[in-house]
Amino acid sequence: MKEEEALLVQVYSDLIDGFGTNHAKVYFCLLSSEVKTAKQIMDETGICKATVYAVLKELINCGLVRCSNTTPRNYFILDPVKVFTQKVEEQKRKLLKRLKKLEKVIENGNGEAEEEFLIKIGRGKQTKLINLKTKEQIKSREEALQVKRYLEEFIREIPEKRSQYITFKHY
Repeated sequence: MKEEEALLVQVYSDLIDGFGTNHAKVYFCLLSSEVKTAKQIMDETGICKATVYAVLKELINCGLVRCSNTTPRNYFILDPVKVFTQKVEEQKRKLLKRLKKLEKVIENGNGEAEEEFLIKIGRGKQTKLINLKTKEQIKSREEALQVKRYLEEFIREIPEKRSQYITFKHY
């Protein structure tokens, strides 16, 4: 994998569920020109037809790629920096929403040791709040407040981290 593709995986995998190597190859291929057909993408990336179409569909669904209504379809990228900025802001809104849910759980709790704190994580599934270091469920109010402070700090740093990644060149 090229260095640029590896950077795309690193940057977008945090913003888009399932963004992987094939996504990066297709996206990078589209960055290097104005428009391409799926056949051109297959030829340049070496990815099989079914995978290219599946990846293009996912990239379109998440807003990174657009396509024409012509036959054959032409695929293209609008403004990569603008789209990336929108994705970062979208992720920030999601984190803030999760933080507010966590705050409500903490406010409603009474701090008893048997109490479980819940937050919604991805796709609407409810998950217990777990300490990743100890692999233990967080049951105390103080531990939940520490998680809340960590999330607040992480969210504050997002604009600074965004500038580290916005180095794409449109070829």
